[in-house]
Amino acid sequence: MTSPLEKHKRATIALGTLVEVSLWLAPGSDPAPFFQTAYQAIRQVHALMSVHDDHSDLGRYRLAAAGQQVTIDAHTCQVLEFAESLWQLSDGMFDVCIGDVLAREGYLPEEWGHPHAPSSISRRQTLEITTNENGTASLRKQADTLIDLGGIAKGYAIDLAITALEASGAPSALVNAGGDMRIYGPIEAPIHRRQDEMYVPLGHLHNQALATSGQPSNRDSAPDKLPIVDPKTRECLPALMHPISIVANTAMVADALTKLAWLNALNPPMLERYHARLIH
Repeated sequence: MTSPLEKHKRATIALGTLVEVSLWLAPGSDPAPFFQTAYQAIRQVHALMSVHDDHSDLGRYRLAAAGQQVTIDAHTCQVLEFAESLWQLSDGMFDVCIGDVLAREGYLPEEWGHPHAPSSISRRQTLEITTNENGTASLRKQADTLIDLGGIAKGYAIDLAITALEASGAPSALVNAGGDMRIYGPIEAPIHRRQDEMYVPLGHLHNQALATSGQPSNRDSAPDKLPIVDPKTRECLPALMHPISIVANTAMVADALTKLAWLNALNPPMLERYHARLIH
């Protein structure tokens, strides 16, 4: 008879939120190396994709002059290429080049805003990304463009941690970063979301990822707005009553699709393409 797996849990602050890693290991296993593996992956993504860090890939892009080629890591390249493919697929409704709007609304430092940033979706240009022979890539700086990968970088960090844990031999694990999560292995996790000061059960998650968007901000400056930008109006969306959740195979995809759902730009073919489902 197989012994039941033992649960271990640890939490830390990363990616601007609380990141919890839960492990289910064989009895007597040392969880420390597995926790180290997971948090190393998460810290790597933070170091590469935090727009606040001047030395990260996005920080160096933010500081670069127009036309300058910025060397980026393969991980950053993968996230940007996913973002650009979804930008094309959604006719521009999923856009990571809206950092200037987030700066204007106080979600990013105000001085990062660009007075000459595009005023409509028609002026957005495709990001120019070139793969280098050494495994890195080059990203050409567009004038008056501030990239913020936000939730999809967080989702990618979750996915990278899960991949690392699977490769290290952990039988089952769950990584939860600020409510976005992914689980693998034989364990099923109950899921819920905060709604109207209550926690609403959503069922169970098994070998999939969950992301939720649309919960109002606690900021005093704009409690009635969300950090979700409509590229057509270049305005943040108003905070409504009910958040939206997506279940998908990866946390990065799940997070991205919640943004499109809020923008009324998510259709059944897109859900089918990404093997995802919407939870209202």
